[in-house]
This record gives sequence, C-alpha cells and structure tokens, in this order.
Amino acid sequence: MAFVSEQQLSKDIRESKLYGAYFFFGTETYLLGQAKRRLLKKLLGSDDDTFNFHRFDGKNLDTDRLTDCAQTLPFLGQYQCILIDDFNPEKLVQAQMEIVSQTLGDLPPQTVLILTNTSDGLSMKRSAKVKKFVDAHPQMCVCEFGKKSPADASRAIMEAVSRCGLSISQRAAQEVADRCLNDFGSIHNEIEKLIAYRQEGEITREDVGLLVVRQIDRSIYDLAKAVLAKNVAGAMGILDELYFERVEDTYILSSLSAVFIDLYRAKLASAYGVPQAQAADDFTYRANVRFRLTNAFRDAAKYPLERLRAFLAILSRADEGMKASRTPPRVLMEETIVSMMLLAMGEAV
Repeated sequence: MAFVSEQQLSKDIRESKLYGAYFFFGTETYLLGQAKRRLLKKLLGSDDDTFNFHRFDGKNLDTDRLTDCAQTLPFLGQYQCILIDDFNPEKLVQAQMEIVSQTLGDLPPQTVLILTNTSDGLSMKRSAKVKKFVDAHPQMCVCEFGKKSPADASRAIMEAVSRCGLSISQRAAQEVADRCLNDFGSIHNEIEKLIAYRQEGEITREDVGLLVVRQIDRSIYDLAKAVLAKNVAGAMGILDELYFERVEDTYILSSLSAVFIDLYRAKLASAYGVPQAQAADDFTYRANVRFRLTNAFRDAAKYPLERLRAFLAILSRADEGMKASRTPPRVLMEETIVSMMLLAMGEAV
C-alpha cells in the first residue's frame, strides 16, 4: 500500500507516476473530486471518454460487469479506467469483496481501478474491515481527503490568489475561510468571485466583507459568542441579519441550541475525564462536524455547568413557545436572546 498525502498525489499525477489502483476517501469532497478529475484527465485525456471509462455505484455493485470491464482492452487509448464511487468495504457482502479483491489482484497493465468514498464514517483507524482491505493490496495508492484546519484553508487561499497574479493578506484569507467554514467547495466559489471583482492588486478585508457571504451556521455560532460575551448590540445585529436573509425561526433556534448542547457535552466530558475523541464517538459526531466539539472543549472551561444547564432550559422553553405559543416567533427569539444575555451577566431569569 502506498499511503500518500494530497500534495504527493498531485505531484505524482503531474509527473505521470501512476498506479494500477487508487482508493480516495474522506469528507473534503471538493478536493477529492478535483483529484479524481485530474487523474482521469491524465489517464484518458478527459473525464468523459465513453469508450474507456466505466463508472460503477458501490452501493449496488454489479460484480459480473466489473469483472468483464477489468479484462477489456482499451479502445484507441493507452488506458481504460474503472471508477467505483461510494465504495465501502464495510457495506459490501463477502462475495462482492472477494470479487473486488480478485479484480485488484489480476488487473492488466492497461486498466486502472479508482475507488472513492466520501461518507463521514469511513476510517482506517476505526474500521478493521477497511484496514484489512487496504493492507491486503500493497499495489494500491491510498489518499485520505480529510477536513482542513483554518491555517491550511488560509494558506490554500493565499496560494490560489497568488497563482492568479493578485495578493491577499493572511487576515483577509482567514476571514474568507472563516465565512466559508473551511469548506473548500465554498472557498473556491468565493475566491473566483473576489478575483473577478478585484482583477488586480490586493484583495482586501473590505472586499471580503462586501462579497463573501457568511454561511448561516457561522452566523449562528457568532450569535452564541455574542450572547456569552454579553454583547447585546452584536447579538441583536446578527439576529437582524439572519432574519434579513429569511432564515427560518426554527432553524435559528435549533442551531443556537446545538452550540450550547456542544458546550454542555464538552463540560461534562471534561468533568469526568472523557477524552475529546471518545466524546465525539459517544455522541456520534460526524467527521465533518467534529470541529464543533473541538471548539466546545476549548471554550467550555469558561462557564459553570449550572449556567450552561440554565442556558439550555431557556432554549427549551423557547422551543416549547415556538410550538404552542401565539407570540410571534421573532419576538420569542428576541426574548430568548435577552434572557440568555441576562443570565450571562449573572442575573436571575
């Protein structure tokens, strides 16, 4: 097994250092998709070669067709490619896995097999079946596309802008990554927008504030921070923005509740000596949202357990009010924010 980094994979594809089989997995779907397209273009000249490109659905794998395609010679080309999306060793029955393993072992030199999976539960560390499958095929190139840190996202933004002949400061790049929640698909779209707008010179933080739409989840996280910081004007300003963007009342309330549930769970886990990774598993946090628990572990120490419990009680009453009260939902939300703010200030509510 050749376990390579994303950077090494890009270099290998660029330099035509190719393998007979690839296994790409991870929750950063945009970067995984980019790598898959680059590989197909290198092998086939395009990713839509109808003669030498065969796509399979790993959830409903046709093993008879797979076996036939693997032994077919390429038509007017050097390679033929077999792509199996949603390939998951944990979900396939034993007979299917045996055929996939046999196909991998008997691949002709002109056939390249590409396996991909973007589900958030797939992990070599947590799955014995996945590890066993990978270890059994040392000729296969394996690359994981995991969620990136804010620093990685900022660096990638600065490099992408630089390649287009413009510049962006680290703080402005961090602002883009923050507004996009480090999602590289969103980042790619926003960078294209910023470059088209600025055209030359430096992309400023003012440009970012003007053009890059803050994702709703980011706004609600900032709303929670404003409440905990006792910033009344900031909290009400964010609430105004959310309503201006026509975000549903129930979504605002449920997402705000999720932030405080994360804090409560992190506080309890820390109190009982439960490591963060175990807490994430115990509460079934998906890989693409585990950063929420990371943030909560960082922040929970600042707040007493009783106060976090009281915040959740206020949010629970708001939820009941949304379902049963005749009070307008926005008024309920504003009352909830004020009640939480008073609690944060140490006043009884």
